[in-house]
Amino acid sequence: MKKTFTLFLSFCCLWNAIAQQAKEGLYQSADGVAQFSLKNLDDSSIQVTETNMTSIYNINGDSYQHSDARYSQYMMRVNAPTEIVAFKSTGGNETKYTWIGSTSLTEQDCPLAEKYQALAEEGDPEVQAYTFCAAAAMMKCSYTPEGFATYAATITKTMKLIMVDVNKCPCTDVIPQSIWEAN
Repeated sequence: MKKTFTLFLSFCCLWNAIAQQAKEGLYQSADGVAQFSLKNLDDSSIQVTETNMTSIYNINGDSYQHSDARYSQYMMRVNAPTEIVAFKSTGGNETKYTWIGSTSLTEQDCPLAEKYQALAEEGDPEVQAYTFCAAAAMMKCSYTPEGFATYAATITKTMKLIMVDVNKCPCTDVIPQSIWEAN
């Protein structure tokens, strides 16, 4: 009887590790900096959408592996329906993501990034600043407010090194003037 129970328990644990699917929706990193949306395509693949790209991951053992051979070292493991760990098969740090809601990101969620990318292509003297504004807009779409504030403070310092007029933020609809003035 004990042997049968142990075998049954082992089977249940193995089945749970292989068959577990993530809850669809928006996931955020434990540090609050990064987000992505996840969609279950079928029992063996998921779609991960970040602000700059959409990727397919296919089941590989107890994890999902990026479907593009160039990125095949990138993996995701579902620890629980609302917890995912991203890691590289080659080793290194793991990043834990937790489900935060049923909303999702799409690549079209960042119109401000497109606005500043277009401005950067017009040949204005602040072309480099507009490029930074486009990058900041992309980050604003995917970071939490706290994570973005930290990012914006860092990018502001860099922008001021290359700008013609450092007194006025060139993209107050992306980087608040208060962050600009504080850095």
